Amino acid sequence: MPEDSEDSALLGGVILSVSMMFDPETAIATMEQYGAIELAQFEEVYNAMPMMLSGLAMKGQMLAAEDQ
Repeated sequence: MPEDSEDSALLGGVILSVSMMFDPETAIATMEQYGAIELAQFEEVYNAMPMMLSGLAMKGQMLAAEDQ
């Protein structure tokens, strides 16, 4: 998967969201080191997780359908 592709961004967002869910204190502490803008991004990514998981599932279904 190309590094700058939409699919790569989707997968990266899902992985980031999952890591935030399992260790939010560390994620928030790390983001605080970078300032308030990143904290807003943390919230945005965290809240977008259901949509990202749906998108990832849809992409997986599309890839599976292509193989058939």
